[in-house]
Amino acid sequence: EWKNDIRHGWGKSTQCDGETYEGEWKDGKKDGTGRSRDKDGNIYKGEWKGGKRDGRGRSENKDCRYEGEWKNNGKHGIGREILTDGSIFEGEWGNDERNGVGRLKGKCGYSYGGGWESNKRSGGGKETLPNGDTFEGTWCHDHKNKGRQTLTDGGIYEGGFEGHGKYGEGKLTY
Repeated sequence: EWKNDIRHGWGKSTQCDGETYEGEWKDGKKDGTGRSRDKDGNIYKGEWKGGKRDGRGRSENKDCRYEGEWKNNGKHGIGREILTDGSIFEGEWGNDERNGVGRLKGKCGYSYGGGWESNKRSGGGKETLPNGDTFEGTWCHDHKNKGRQTLTDGGIYEGGFEGHGKYGEGKLTY
């Protein structure tokens, strides 16, 4: 549909770069509900505002599937992402990154639930490794900082961490 020589209402378009869109238009921009597919085969189906993904929607590409909230073309709000390796992240997003509180469940029994900042574990959280070892404590830039590690062999370590290992003051008991 057209209004004053611009797209307005329901319609389909195919761009010269191969992108297709079918859905609602307002004042020449994607606005309302619609479905797009770009030249690489990436698909988005959901709500649009002012030509950008905004509201509830679902995307699929070669790396993952995401269903949840969008703002200004990025993942923003509550959403669920399933990666091609089978890992699932459910939680809060901001600026197209994991930001806030969320849970990552990986293959073979790995899980992490807690804080995220810019796609990295940050703040308080709990990690469970495939062998059953757990860590509960604080994280900084995707690395353990301070907390309690419970090992499947009965050991418990409480103290500091740096990188991926124990560091500084701490106590290991069996």
